[in-house]
Amino acid sequence: MDSQAEGKVAIVTGGSRGIGRAITLKLSDMGASVVFNYLNDKESAEKLVEDIGSKGGNAIALKADMGVVSDIEKMFGVAVSTYGRLDFLVNNAGIATYRKIEDFTEEEFDRICNINLKGV
Repeated sequence: MDSQAEGKVAIVTGGSRGIGRAITLKLSDMGASVVFNYLNDKESAEKLVEDIGSKGGNAIALKADMGVVSDIEKMFGVAVSTYGRLDFLVNNAGIATYRKIEDFTEEEFDRICNINLKGV
């Protein structure tokens, strides 16, 4: 374990898959306790927590939608109430839809803006 972040606490949005998962693992490997969210894949998120724990790290996975302010606030609350502090925030969660803007519904457009803008 690299100890560059020993004793630090991080939140990683979108931390259960892809790039976010890699960031979550790296921060944990560096010694940080990590709180990350997932939206749908609870099994993968729990497996990531288990993998981090098996290496001596600390992680918490929360079902949270980064387009919903109360879920964002919940993540911060869990990090601070569990670990007593917050040192790093990685705003990784985001979505993209690849088609013409005129083909979007208003709900789809709002969803993209909520996650990609409000989430940050």
